[in-house]
Amino acid sequence: MKNKLFIDTWGWLTLYDKNEARHQETTQFYQQFRAKQGIIYTTDYVLDETFTLLFKRVYADKAKESMQILINAFQRPDFNLIWIDELRFMKAQSFRIKFIDKPYISFT
Repeated sequence: MKNKLFIDTWGWLTLYDKNEARHQETTQFYQQFRAKQGIIYTTDYVLDETFTLLFKRVYADKAKESMQILINAFQRPDFNLIWIDELRFMKAQSFRIKFIDKPYISFT
């Protein structure tokens, strides 16, 4: 069975923004994971958040390039983009309420 990895907004930003404190460490982990042919997961909400923050953090051309790289990656079978539908939204809402004592967990 192949390993699976869910990447959230922070993970994508850290991979693409060399100014992030843990960029090197995250990039190394990501490359090792990919070398083992692991499967990547994320959601359309995470990508939305990631693209928005990329355009705020890095030069527009770099943000556009990073956005296109991500979009292209999710055309591959080992990258899985999960679309948020009504049922998943409701489950996320329940999950968020379950962890109400953790204020830094993003709804996304």
